Parts: sequence; structure tokens; C-alpha cells
Amino acid sequence: MEQQFGLSLRRGIAARELHNTSLARPAERIPRAEPSGPLTTPLTIQSRVSRSKSGEDIGATEKEARNTPSALERITQHVVDFRTLDLLERHTIGSDPVMIKIFVGTDTEPVCEIPRRALLAVSRTMQTQYYITFTYLQLRLPGAVDNNAVLRLMNWVKCNFTTQKLCYIRAFDLVKDIQLCHAARELGMETYIQPIFYAVKDTLKDIAPDYDALDALQASYPTITELLETCAHHLAFMYFWGYLKDPEGLEGYVEERKNQKLFAAMKPHVERHEEKYLRLLRGSL
Repeated sequence: MEQQFGLSLRRGIAARELHNTSLARPAERIPRAEPSGPLTTPLTIQSRVSRSKSGEDIGATEKEARNTPSALERITQHVVDFRTLDLLERHTIGSDPVMIKIFVGTDTEPVCEIPRRALLAVSRTMQTQYYITFTYLQLRLPGAVDNNAVLRLMNWVKCNFTTQKLCYIRAFDLVKDIQLCHAARELGMETYIQPIFYAVKDTLKDIAPDYDALDALQASYPTITELLETCAHHLAFMYFWGYLKDPEGLEGYVEERKNQKLFAAMKPHVERHEEKYLRLLRGSL
């Protein structure tokens, strides 16, 4: 048995030596061929299987790069109410490395940047643009939109996609809240600021706003028609029946060309009050 085993072992060693010799000989006998012309085949195969100096598998690195979200890849992200998502879902949406730059009017500097997936999740305007030209990583809003209102809104959105607890956006003052409602409507995000919108609308039913607020209302028109109409209705009542402290100031304001939106909105209400006054006057005679 030992002799047979030793014989088999020697035969195995001899066979391996013969095999190795037969593999080495062709390489020694084949002469190096002289190149007949320029090399036209790109050497790309070797880079995919070679290793870097640190020993890292370059092929694995390329595979990871292909799996990384790219600005040139179309992603699917539907509009969702992030207030209904759990922490993990919100952080997953907010971790998109591709950023969208938001511009206002003809500005060359962006107001802010926000992760692509986060903006797609909250903005119907961005959804519409993205699925037409998904490689265009900018969103440009009309020039009448207030930059600070956009920044306030986007900072609030980013806060909700990066923190554990939900952040809330609250009413600030009349002018800034009108501007916020305008920015939200242009972005297709009015669902999130409905409490502020209705608070502004209720305020305009009870007061005569200052001229800064009137400017903000006209800037938001016709994107938002309800707020200017509500203000015009109440101002016409106060103006015609003598409740305004400075009716001459309002007359001078609406006579300016830039304020014709408010004038046009007030005119039918003033005419209606005139008709009512004439009916009352005829009834008393």
C-alpha cells in the first residue's frame, strides 16, 4: 500500500512538473511580434480588473459609483405630506446628495439649495418641471416672489427632513405672511401653510392694512386672488362710509399706475356701496 501510494505521489509530482513545463515553453518560443501600425483598441478592460496602489479593487469602486444617485439619473419621488412620514422615511428623502438651486426672477445668485428628492416631495411646481427636464437642476420663480419668503419656506422644509421632531412654521407678521403665502403658492406648497393663509384672510377682513401690506398683496396677484379681493372688499366699505383715517392717502395710492390692481379690485365694491347709499337716500325722501 505504501509503495503504491509513493508511486502515485511521484507520478503526481512528475505530472505537475510536466504540466508547468508545457505551459512555460510556448511563451519562450513565441517571438515578440513587431507592431504593424498604431494601436487603435482602447485599453479599458485592464482598468476594470486591476487594483490601485492601496490594494483597492477598482472594479468594485466603479460599481459603487454606478449605484450612487446621479444628477443624470431620473428618480421617482411623488409628492407626499412629510408630516405623515416617520423619521427614517423623512431622513431618507432628505439625504439625496443631488441639490436643486432655487432662483427668483433674473437673479444670478440662488436663494438657496435643497436636496432634489426633498423638493420633489413637497413642491408640485418642481414635480412638473422635473418630469419634463429631469437634468435641469434649477427652479426659477417669478420676480414678484420675495426672496426671504422662499428662504424661510425652504429652511423649514430642510429642517423637517433632517431633524427628529417635526418643525412648525408659524405666523410672523402680516407683510411677511402674505409673502410666505405667495411663495408657497408659486412652489405648489400651499397645503402646508393653510393655517397662515386663513389667518391672513381673517385679518384683512377686520383692518385697513398699511401700504407695505398692500404692496405685498398686489405682488401676489393674480397668483393669489383671494387675499387682494378680501382686502379690496373691506377697504371699499371703510373708504365709502368714512371709517378710514386717511382716505385721501388711499386715493393717492390707488391712482398710481403700479397700484391699479387694488384700484380695479375696489372699484366694483365702491360702486355697489354708492348704489346702496342712493337707495337709502331715495327712501328717506
